[in-house]
Amino acid sequence: MTGQNNQKHEKAARETAAWYKNIVDHARDLIQCVDSEGRFIYVNQTWLSTLNYTADEIDNLTIWDIIHPDSMEHCMAVFEQVLTGKDFGIVEAIFVTKNRTRVMVEGNVGVKLDENGRFEYTRSIFRDVTDRKETEENLHASEEKYCNLIENLNEVVYILDDQARVSYVSSNIKTLAGYDSSELLGRPYTDFVHPDDLVGRIEQFQKIIEGINEPTEYRMLTKEGRAVWVRTAARPVTKEGSLVGIQGVLTDITSLKQTEENLRYQLELEKLVSEISAYLGSLSAEQLNEGISTALKMAGEYFQVDRSYMFQFSSDGLTRNLTHEWCAAGVKPQKDSLPDQPLTNLPWWTEKVKSKNCIHIPAVESLPPEAEREKREFKAQELNALIYVPIIKTGQLIGVLGFEAVKQKMEWTKEHETHLLIIAELISSALTRYQATKTLRTSEEKYREILSTIEDGYYEVDLAGNFVFFNDSFCKTLGYSRDELMQGSYKMLYKNPQEVFQTYNRVYQTGNAEKSADWPVTTKNGQEIFIEVSITLRRDEAGNQIGFRGIARDVTERRLAEEKLRKYEELQQLMMNLATEHINVPLEKVDQAINEMLKTVGKFTKADRVYIFKHDYERRITSNTHEWCAEGINPEIDNLQDFPFEQFADFLEAHRKGEVVHIPDIARLSENHCMRSNLEAQDIQSMIWLPLFCEGVNTGFVGFDAVKQKRVFTEQEINLLKALAEITSNVLERQKTETNIHYISFHDQLTGLYNRYFLGEEIERFNTKRQLPLAVIMADLNSLKLVNDTYGHETGDQLLKTAADIIRNSCREEDIIARWGGDEFVVILPQTEARDAELICKRITEGCRGAFVKDLPVSIALGLACKTSETT
Repeated sequence: MTGQNNQKHEKAARETAAWYKNIVDHARDLIQCVDSEGRFIYVNQTWLSTLNYTADEIDNLTIWDIIHPDSMEHCMAVFEQVLTGKDFGIVEAIFVTKNRTRVMVEGNVGVKLDENGRFEYTRSIFRDVTDRKETEENLHASEEKYCNLIENLNEVVYILDDQARVSYVSSNIKTLAGYDSSELLGRPYTDFVHPDDLVGRIEQFQKIIEGINEPTEYRMLTKEGRAVWVRTAARPVTKEGSLVGIQGVLTDITSLKQTEENLRYQLELEKLVSEISAYLGSLSAEQLNEGISTALKMAGEYFQVDRSYMFQFSSDGLTRNLTHEWCAAGVKPQKDSLPDQPLTNLPWWTEKVKSKNCIHIPAVESLPPEAEREKREFKAQELNALIYVPIIKTGQLIGVLGFEAVKQKMEWTKEHETHLLIIAELISSALTRYQATKTLRTSEEKYREILSTIEDGYYEVDLAGNFVFFNDSFCKTLGYSRDELMQGSYKMLYKNPQEVFQTYNRVYQTGNAEKSADWPVTTKNGQEIFIEVSITLRRDEAGNQIGFRGIARDVTERRLAEEKLRKYEELQQLMMNLATEHINVPLEKVDQAINEMLKTVGKFTKADRVYIFKHDYERRITSNTHEWCAEGINPEIDNLQDFPFEQFADFLEAHRKGEVVHIPDIARLSENHCMRSNLEAQDIQSMIWLPLFCEGVNTGFVGFDAVKQKRVFTEQEINLLKALAEITSNVLERQKTETNIHYISFHDQLTGLYNRYFLGEEIERFNTKRQLPLAVIMADLNSLKLVNDTYGHETGDQLLKTAADIIRNSCREEDIIARWGGDEFVVILPQTEARDAELICKRITEGCRGAFVKDLPVSIALGLACKTSETT
């Protein structure tokens, strides 16, 4: 009995060893054993098929024959260690096949020791990771390209950690602030915020953390300590529900701020002149002296001088008299200490004034030697800087306005001089306005002569709004002749005359001058323009209200320029936001993100339809994959599938060259152009197509259609839309790469079926009560090894593909089919009774009948098991 038991055990051991050897021989991984001389003791079938060797050739090979030179040094070091009897662990290396093709592998190298603990041979298991490594390299290249796009944007992209320290900033920070990126890393971003803006930035950081993502502006300190204005838009970055920092972009708006400041100053200056004009115009003769002093006070306070005053010359032109003066707090008046002064005491000053030009003295110390007398007098008055503006009446110099700086030096621009001259003219008019009727009439004629030469329009109307006077510029702006305007009223010009009347009525009721916002006006030729109008009461000699006067300035170009600038900045900001938001969009949300991006850009640009086409060069067609349509616009995506290249060959060629196809008017396409009828069928009037590229190949395009009316995109808009195309290209490229990675991870590359890894994940999902009864079919392709050895692996591969097709065609859509090993397949049939599973087995068997590969019949051995309860 003992002998029989031993025989049974020996038989079982032999069968077990054979079973294990069969598993090893057909394992998916490369398995090898090498002796101390580097000769192969054993390799499995996967090793032979991967490296393209036969079993007979192994005896003449050593381990060093299959090692790529790039991995030789590393592999020799590994071999030296295992010779000492120590396992090495994980190894990455590059093998070469028989035809010298590179194969990247990773695995572990273990050691088999004899009974005395000495090295006997290595036991190594490697996995072919060539496809994975190449995919990772492609993904890395894609990410590097996307990072280069970020680095080359005009805006600065930055990331702060949860402690508001800089963890990333794009290299163009050097252009903005003079810092290298490395100089900012790890430092609190508040180190670079202007002290006056610090509290606001800390509050804004907290708002961003709370999810309030609104653009803000503040001053940033450069490396040199200079302040630059920036606009930032940021959003919180979270990981697993926890805040890890914020991410945003910086835009340099210093020039814009300077422009806004200059515009604000210009408007305030014009407002000052308008207010002084209105004020002086509203005074009676008895109020004139006090009114001039008040006007000097208004001008002095605005220009922040210490003293403003008026000298009037005697009728013989030999002396000057300080008649009006205003002084800032703490500044000593000079009116009583400067009685009538002979002009001969100030020869240099007198000569300059008589030239009727402004005298600008930015620093008293810098006066020339010939102005020594003036220099002594100015120093006696403790003056630092001053400017004199001539007051001219009917071409004659009657006095000057003076503006002095006692406490500091001052610089005056030509623009200042121009407005001071206007103030001087206003005061001159006020001085003469209340003289005799003849003098008043003469003065008004001169005043109107001046107005006739200025570029701005000047007008006067009676209380009913009828025109009584206007200059040539007013006629030119509106396109009417003098006779046409003289017979009409202001109501004929405005689109909303009732709104204009209300403004005139307020001026009439309050006596206060007003300056309108930009009012729309229709010119004689029907063109709509925008004018900025000042309105001031006109009074007669007795102070009675007789009408209105004012300045009308055409601000259409300024308004259009401001609107164009605003739109461009908003579009630019939108592109930056999209670039930031689409950096890390999850794969499953890429299509949704692209559709949202098309919707956002479409609404902003007021396009009627925005879409994306992807090319299929093998089939020479293109298809509409994403589309957004404005309200009332018919979608075309279902009608634009498999569109032949031949239909738009010239557009495709332009795209391949990187050119944008922009057609402002479809009707101007040649009647014979193959695209004209297609575009007109979609009611398209204008369109623009921007090419998409992936690794230098034109993969499609993003398009914008104008359906309701024609549309011309500006060069600036096209440049920004190119950035959108670049963003879209990168998102689509990343989607393609990640999809490929996902597919490779879960599919067998030879048959296209699911792989063993996927099946291992899915079998747990199906092993639930809801999926019962659960049937499993095991399929084994017969004679695969024999076919491989006899006809070669190419025939064996074709046999595997044919078997996979038979199984796939025999199963249902909901069944899970996977290649388990070399010649093994597994089919999971959820909610399937044993009898139904047997029918599928029968279909597989019937499918094999008459199926041949090179005269070799396809034979599949099948096994079936069925789980009917959770306990079985």
